[in-house]
Amino acid sequence: MNLRLLLFFAIASVAAAQTKTAVQESAAPAIGSSLPGVASQGVVPASQLPSIRFEDASDQAGIHFTHSFGSRQLGSLLEGTGGGCVWFDFNNSGLPSLYVVSGRPLDDSMHPYPLKEKPNPPPHNHLYRNDGNGHFTDVTAQSGLDPDMYSIAVTAADYDNDGYQDLLVTGYGKVVLYHNDGNGHFTDVTEKAGIKVNGWAISSTWLDYDRDGCLDLFVGRYVKFDPKYRAYYAADNYPGPLDYAGETNMLFHNNCDGTFTDVTDKSGIGAYIGRTMGVTAADFDNDGWDDIYVANDRTENFLFRNKHDGTFEEIANDTGTAFGQNGEATSSMGPVFADFEGRGLLDLWVTDGRYNRFLRNTGSGSFEDVGASNGISQANAQYVSWGTGVYDFDNDGNPDILIFHGGLIHLISQEHTLFRGLGNGRFEDVSLQAGPVLSQRTVARGACFATIAAQREGAASQARVDAVALGQIVAAARQAAEKAGLAPPTMDGLLAVRGVVEIVDGADDEATIAAACVGALSSLDVAIAALAVARRAEGAALTTVLRQRLDAIAALTQEADDNPARKPEAVRERLAQSVAALMESSRGFDENRLHQEAILLAAKADVREELDRLKTHVAAARALLAEGGAVGRRLDFLAQELGREANTLSAKANDVSLTAQGLELRAQIEQLREQVQNIE
Repeated sequence: MNLRLLLFFAIASVAAAQTKTAVQESAAPAIGSSLPGVASQGVVPASQLPSIRFEDASDQAGIHFTHSFGSRQLGSLLEGTGGGCVWFDFNNSGLPSLYVVSGRPLDDSMHPYPLKEKPNPPPHNHLYRNDGNGHFTDVTAQSGLDPDMYSIAVTAADYDNDGYQDLLVTGYGKVVLYHNDGNGHFTDVTEKAGIKVNGWAISSTWLDYDRDGCLDLFVGRYVKFDPKYRAYYAADNYPGPLDYAGETNMLFHNNCDGTFTDVTDKSGIGAYIGRTMGVTAADFDNDGWDDIYVANDRTENFLFRNKHDGTFEEIANDTGTAFGQNGEATSSMGPVFADFEGRGLLDLWVTDGRYNRFLRNTGSGSFEDVGASNGISQANAQYVSWGTGVYDFDNDGNPDILIFHGGLIHLISQEHTLFRGLGNGRFEDVSLQAGPVLSQRTVARGACFATIAAQREGAASQARVDAVALGQIVAAARQAAEKAGLAPPTMDGLLAVRGVVEIVDGADDEATIAAACVGALSSLDVAIAALAVARRAEGAALTTVLRQRLDAIAALTQEADDNPARKPEAVRERLAQSVAALMESSRGFDENRLHQEAILLAAKADVREELDRLKTHVAAARALLAEGGAVGRRLDFLAQELGREANTLSAKANDVSLTAQGLELRAQIEQLREQVQNIE
């Protein structure tokens, strides 16, 4: 059985900019209008927004791919999981190319309904090179990207920092790491790199969890699949995820030399067993360190918070991200971190087998599930949601959400959903207005997204409106609305009807094209020069601010050094008071214990090392600012060291005034670091 890949092109319509006709415009009700705690300011009326249109461009682009699950009919969890894809610029052309993965026939014992005749050649993964003109060429044969495996998903990243994006293909039985050789060919370096993953791996993500400049690898594993286990109810079609034992996920540390070390257990990741369908990594709590979210199937989800020491803490239950709204273990699929409201906080969107989850970041280390209250969860609860993307498709500044659906245990075709963002966490379901392709029922699984600039020959297109067709449709729509008591049709909906708007291409001559190129290059030079001037001005302004912060830190450090509480007489007096209190409260006390307590109190009172290191780090930061250039990363490191010393100073302080100075130091250092992170 094969499933076809559809390539969607998004087209931003200018219908909202047209002159209004006599047709009354009425926007559809907005999803999210009851979002609690969110003001309505900044929300653009739906009728004033440009519409979003998608079309199937697979044939036009030359992408002819069918996904195979390797058998005559769907009969197992492995076959029903589907496949994924990734856009990546493998040849540094500045253009995103497409890599898609496929299943294939395995041993007959793996399939309940094996193929009687195996296809030759067998179904395989494909690499489509972007030709730069809206067309793609299949270059799989020369790329070496055809692994002998049942592939499920793929992710791209430059793991060795050589300037070329590499690939990790996950699937049943193994994963394969492909190194980009820089000449259009890839080499399997899985064993050489030390990547060993047994079992069934689905989703994976790259992140620099220890901030050493090298990308580490998190691999999510699903279940311990046993093809021989066939106990299930007939209506279920095949055993489900809970019929198999869960699996641990794996974390590999990048050694920055082309190899990896398995730190699954050392990091704490290996202590948790789940059924991973999707993973994503981001700094959800704005502490500067990447965290990991794992979407599990029929099992509680995981949120691994980075502890900054190479280990992670699982906090999903404490943050409200582990279970559904009613405390149930959901069938989570695809997680996406995104700042939906422009607050500088990453919210979490998770597709699901039933109710998709919209988790709003509270800013205090937790999330609030507002999917039901803003209406976005129940809007498509009748579907099984799989691949999803959060992007600003219409370039209005508000993130939109595109979701692809498909039957879970049967090949049931379903429509797909597009939510247009209206601002402030509010959405409008515009699926029916987004083009016939979203209403076409398919069995979808994975999805990937990219911006493709198709170079079109000839002059700019012009839109012509068929006034006769539009008039007929308006009359019919009014008549239907009056009879059924419905709201009048919207303008963008009318213009979206096929045949109303026709795109007509013009034809520019060579001189016009040449003049346009010269003008574009000239404008680019002006823009680059202006950007350089602006960046220099920003750098100069930041230098002044950072010097002021360092002066404040230096002054506070000196005040702490001069604090009377640090004088030997004050230390001896506090020590004597502590010893006297100990002697008075304890009859027949142990002299050895008295000696130990005295040493402890004396050591705690001594903060000379912390103060000396604070002064040293301030001097080093000032020297970096005087040096100039790309010093952002080194300044950030010094800011972290300053923070550690201030924390230790506050912890060791045994006087209220010294504690207050330590806390003020920490505040100044945090402000310093916020400014440092604006430097490249």
